Amino acid sequence: MPRAEHRLPFAVAHSATTSILYGLGATLVALATVVLGLWRNRLPEALRGAIRRAADPPLAALKAAHSGVIGDYIVYITVGTALIGGVWAFTLR
Repeated sequence: MPRAEHRLPFAVAHSATTSILYGLGATLVALATVVLGLWRNRLPEALRGAIRRAADPPLAALKAAHSGVIGDYIVYITVGTALIGGVWAFTLR
């Protein structure tokens, strides 16, 4: 009697080249963020100035949005949860 082959109830697809490149790119961005966070004082002043000029406007907007009032944070969490739920409901429809 032939022996039945055990098969998983799903198929695992092979990784595409674009998936691998995306993962490598995300890893490089994460490592660059770590380097900037840990050793920013050791970077040359010209590089720090360029990073500061690029990062100051978005950081100023974030600081303005985060006032420290607890009610603001509750609104942010509520709106964010509703948005994510709405996106999921729309995509799973």
